[in-house]
Amino acid sequence: MKLADVSIRNPVFALMMSVALVTLGLFSYRSLGVDLMPRTESANVNVRVGLPGASAEEVESTIIEPLETAVNSISGIDELRTNANQGNGNANITFNLEKDLDVAVQDVRDKVAPLVQRFGRDATAPVVQKQNPDNGSILNLAVYGDRDFKELSELVDKKIKQVLETTNGVSEVQFSGERRRQIQLLLNGDRLSAYGLTVDQVQANRVLPENVEDPFFRE
Repeated sequence: MKLADVSIRNPVFALMMSVALVTLGLFSYRSLGVDLMPRTESANVNVRVGLPGASAEEVESTIIEPLETAVNSISGIDELRTNANQGNGNANITFNLEKDLDVAVQDVRDKVAPLVQRFGRDATAPVVQKQNPDNGSILNLAVYGDRDFKELSELVDKKIKQVLETTNGVSEVQFSGERRRQIQLLLNGDRLSAYGLTVDQVQANRVLPENVEDPFFRE
């Protein structure tokens, strides 16, 4: 017990050491950072891009692959997960704890912005947003029945989704797995060549102008 022996033989020295430790503790306490709710989750950023009517394979080659190549060059990435579904692609990027979330979001936006033209004009604008674990879905509903998928999708959209979206306090309602009515046009390549037309011209001049929803239309 050498420390105890020294303190007994030199009580003034022991008292001064105690006062010095208490003083140092007081100054350290005043400059100590305190966070009542420290961030323990990694910075997560989500990127969503829609490509209506495209298959999962087309979404992967057109959306996911360029997105992965661009995002991989960002520093501080801990994990990158992507998935391609019919009509949309999704990328979830997890950064290291040292990475500031706002900086991470801006870095992702800077990398995604030049890809808009590469995605094509049919693709929707990329949505880059922070992923907060506290903002996850709080209610999941699964709807099934004996009706046709298209009819069931229309019922869920009008009777459930639209009603929940107008409910006070609801931020967003996501509807997945729906089946929408589609019309496929099969063009004759020989006839197009004979008239000197391209598929883009037919789409721009005939298909798109006819694909309009008129709220005043009545059968």
